[in-house]
Amino acid sequence: MLWFRRIKNEPLTGSAICLQKQFTFTSVPEVCGVDDAHKNLFNMKHLRIVLPFFFVHCLLSCKTQTTSSLETTEQQLSAINELLRSDSFSLHIARAQDTAYYKGIGEPVPPFLTPEQDTAIFVQPVVEQKVATNIAGFYALECGIGLLCQQTKETPTHWLQKIVTEQADSSSILLLNRFANATWKAGQPFRGLDRITRPTFTVASFLPPNEIAKDYYQIKTAAAKLLSTLQPVKDSSLNTQMQQLRSLLHSQQYAYEMAAFMDSGYYAGQQQKIPAFRTAMEDSGFVRRSARDQKIATNLAGFYAMECALNYLVSTKLR
Repeated sequence: MLWFRRIKNEPLTGSAICLQKQFTFTSVPEVCGVDDAHKNLFNMKHLRIVLPFFFVHCLLSCKTQTTSSLETTEQQLSAINELLRSDSFSLHIARAQDTAYYKGIGEPVPPFLTPEQDTAIFVQPVVEQKVATNIAGFYALECGIGLLCQQTKETPTHWLQKIVTEQADSSSILLLNRFANATWKAGQPFRGLDRITRPTFTVASFLPPNEIAKDYYQIKTAAAKLLSTLQPVKDSSLNTQMQQLRSLLHSQQYAYEMAAFMDSGYYAGQQQKIPAFRTAMEDSGFVRRSARDQKIATNLAGFYAMECALNYLVSTKLR
């Protein structure tokens, strides 16, 4: 029950949380000027976003020195797209992120992968994987409205109502779509590292319109469920509603409820018959995954957060 222990007792580690909690729009000079007394705090809160940013920046800079074709924004995004879909780069960035974590907490850095982990198998209940697969849209929504509420001082229910009634402006929709793409990306390697080579695993702005529509449909589906849940506090203050939202994030029962709602919403959106969310076979079944892939996947969230945040900033600049 490792996944649910994390929901109940530990900080969430999906890229949605990385985007909300770690990506603070801090400028590079401010980051570089952090004093010694705050270095550990900086490492823990920011390095998992800043590190992949500089890693990608250095690779693009090296290529630019030898290849003049990387002069346009689209060509640089294409280069990032190659990195997103690269097994070898995923391993490199995951190892760098893992190292940053241990240095950030002031502990010795252990080997990233032991010989045992290279061949070990990770066993997970089917139901937990199904919940995790379907709940990414909720985390994207929570991070998106968290930022929107911070910027506008409006309540979560205010923004949820806008989303459900299709009154959100295009800039807010773009932001929410990028969060949705980041959380979806973060979950894919856990289901198998080979999934990063699928056609839909691409830089967000390269997605075709039908895939972008799917992302926002996930946001709207989660918004409908969350708006209904928050009705008892709809007239309460921003702080009260945010406290209620935080409690839902750590609720195992609500994770099940939201995942089931998201699953049925997916089939409804595809105009397909809605199957039962859980079957007796799934309740007692297990899936076996490579422990190596799980270790890599756990350390890739910051990279996907950075990529989607960078893509959002580039997209808004090009508008």
